[in-house]
Amino acid sequence: MTASLGNIVTREIEYRGSYRFSDEITDALTLLGEGLDVEPLLTHTFPLVDALAAFETAGDRSTGSSKVLLQIGG
Repeated sequence: MTASLGNIVTREIEYRGSYRFSDEITDALTLLGEGLDVEPLLTHTFPLVDALAAFETAGDRSTGSSKVLLQIGG
């Protein structure tokens, strides 16, 4: 991926990258597709329409949140 770094400097844009592990995500998706039960890891579940509340909960340490799930669909 290319980026115009000149705009980042001249407009003083704060740029943050992210990194995901290339192999682990494939393994995780395979396990989930095979029915791995991750329910015990979840502390909160929100429907997609409550996404803002989900992100607020995930970012608030006082809620005791660990893994917050946004539920999409049925």
